[in-house]
Amino acid sequence: MAGRIQQLGRSARLSNGFLLMPRVRSGIPLAVVDDNLKLKMKNVMAKRYNVETKAFNLTRFYADHDLKLTFCPLFQDNVMSAALDIIFENVPDLMSLNLNDNSLRTLALTFDAFGTSPDPLFELVLPQNSCGSRHMEYGNFVRKIREKFPKLQKLNGVILDPQVNLDLRQEAMLPIAKVKNSFICNSDGAKVVRQFIDQYFSIFDSENRQLLLDAYYVDAMLSISTPSAHQVGICKNGRLDCVAALKEFPRTVHEGRTFTVDLTYCTTQMMKFTVTGLFKDIDDDQQS
Repeated sequence: MAGRIQQLGRSARLSNGFLLMPRVRSGIPLAVVDDNLKLKMKNVMAKRYNVETKAFNLTRFYADHDLKLTFCPLFQDNVMSAALDIIFENVPDLMSLNLNDNSLRTLALTFDAFGTSPDPLFELVLPQNSCGSRHMEYGNFVRKIREKFPKLQKLNGVILDPQVNLDLRQEAMLPIAKVKNSFICNSDGAKVVRQFIDQYFSIFDSENRQLLLDAYYVDAMLSISTPSAHQVGICKNGRLDCVAALKEFPRTVHEGRTFTVDLTYCTTQMMKFTVTGLFKDIDDDQQS
């Protein structure tokens, strides 16, 4: 119609002889949101609400039969704002919102409105809207939507993967586990272990390691490995061979204050414990 008027205007002359020359520009009129329009919107939205699923289906809202003679586009901020007001006034616990085919260019108002709502939105339907086509990748679009709707479970009919959120602030409030220097499963057994360790390494650091024979059972086994580029393993059977192997090692001095002892098993017949600590090789110092 506007193009036809512009075409006819080129041949129309005013009373003073000048051409009419009408200027026609494309555009969309601004909808006037008054009480009358709000009432019509409320009636249309009422019939589009599913009470059982708590879902609004606002697909092609502007083309609804009851709005046939009314200009009511949701892509205009004032109309969308009125629709959101109706939603929150009447259905504060809305779970699903279908905005399909409403020519929405942005979801800023929707984001802001639901961002302040205490009730999360679980499903959102947005096909046939330009707001989604602005994103080069669908993954980026989904990520942006979920930033605003963290509880969203379904987008455009597709079930979303669960989000993994790490709340560092909450983790910081968790109690920090206490760290122990040693694990002792039996206090009485610990006394025996400490006495054994003191005597064992005292003899080991002496000039006569032969006295360690009393520390080994007749059928004892000894395995030794060194963490080096070429790991060396030694395995001996019998207490004589065990002590003979120990006598081949250089003289040492063990730093008892660095020892950490873990007693993990203790009965009247058997004990299991681990000793870690530092020692000094005396022979290397003398050679250097």
